[in-house]
Amino acid sequence: MADKEIWKDIEGYEGLYLVSNKGRIKSLVTRTNTGRMIKRVKVMRPRSNHGYLYVSLAKDKAYKNKFVHRLVGQAFVPNPENKPCINHKDENKGNNYYENLEWVTQKENANYGTRNRKNGLGHAKPVIQYDLHWKWIKTWESATAAAKHFGIYPCGIIAACNKRNATSCGFKWRYLKKG
Repeated sequence: MADKEIWKDIEGYEGLYLVSNKGRIKSLVTRTNTGRMIKRVKVMRPRSNHGYLYVSLAKDKAYKNKFVHRLVGQAFVPNPENKPCINHKDENKGNNYYENLEWVTQKENANYGTRNRKNGLGHAKPVIQYDLHWKWIKTWESATAAAKHFGIYPCGIIAACNKRNATSCGFKWRYLKKG
């Protein structure tokens, strides 16, 4: 990332804000407490929303929150297929360098990289399958794995494990207790 930092106007906020290819945002004007606008160049400090960086941009006394990765993508990443989402190639939501961003469809974004595997880690709880007389049948790695075997949705097994329902799919279920 040793290349030169390039600044461009943010579309719709020309003359008010700039975005750089390195993922920084500059404010070109500041509103005083009397409401007067004065010229003052300042690199903004973005805030975080679930790891995604955003800034509040003002125009005509109206503020809008804008995600930094979208601003960088709109200014520096070509989008010939007019795809709606911007993706972080390295899966680091804070890395808004233009070469780390790409336009994708919603489906491509949802299935990208290790997202699905990461979401599953730490969430799967082993479940025990019993017959109606509480005789052990099998221990499954998760309600989802058992549900796939029976061709059903996991919510019924989860409900049975949480003791909201007595049975699911003709069996009794409980979470495996650790320790």
